Amino acid sequence: MINLLSDKPVKPLSLEQQVELVKECIYFERLDTFIYQYQVLIVSTLITYWKYSGIDYDKDKVWDFFVDVIIFFMKNDYEYLRKWLKRWVEKLSGKNVKAVVLPSWVKMHTLFIARDDFRSVKPDNEVYEEKNISEEDLSDLFTSGKISDINTDIEKREMIKIILSYTPELTSLERLIFKLNYCYYFEKEDITKMIHRNRNTIDQRMHTAEKKLKAIANKFPYN
Repeated sequence: MINLLSDKPVKPLSLEQQVELVKECIYFERLDTFIYQYQVLIVSTLITYWKYSGIDYDKDKVWDFFVDVIIFFMKNDYEYLRKWLKRWVEKLSGKNVKAVVLPSWVKMHTLFIARDDFRSVKPDNEVYEEKNISEEDLSDLFTSGKISDINTDIEKREMIKIILSYTPELTSLERLIFKLNYCYYFEKEDITKMIHRNRNTIDQRMHTAEKKLKAIANKFPYN
């Protein structure tokens, strides 16, 4: 199911390799090794939690949450990865501090994200008004990064959420790049560093994603 960077089996990393991986993320803003190493762990953790909690999920939900978990570890200048690294530096220097290996750290925070989402689910009796996405909406979004008739960031995110709900044919890499760019406002040059792909690849994936989304928009009546 997971195929962002490679289909090859992932070998467990030694503690020293985990430390180097985290340093790579923090100091070189490189997420490709992190994604490759822990993508299966993140996805399996999410699926296990949803099954245990009786929550329905599909491929799109899995990938949306996978991206959210990756973004979590990037937030605030890699705040949580810095915390993990600081604890291990202290522990290895002889201080008596609690520190868990990186896979456990990743799994723990993945569960926190899934749990928080479960707690924020709207009650069944709360009405949610579905919106249709028009070609004009998508053109505004793709051209300027903003939707002209939407006043707040929350509303823009809702629009993007609805758009993403119509994207089953996007590949996992296309969804990741699209969400990084349009949901979290990362520039394309920054994304190239994060996932270690050249700018041409990023542009091509974005162009393909936009074409697919516009084709989907044509299937729905305009607002």
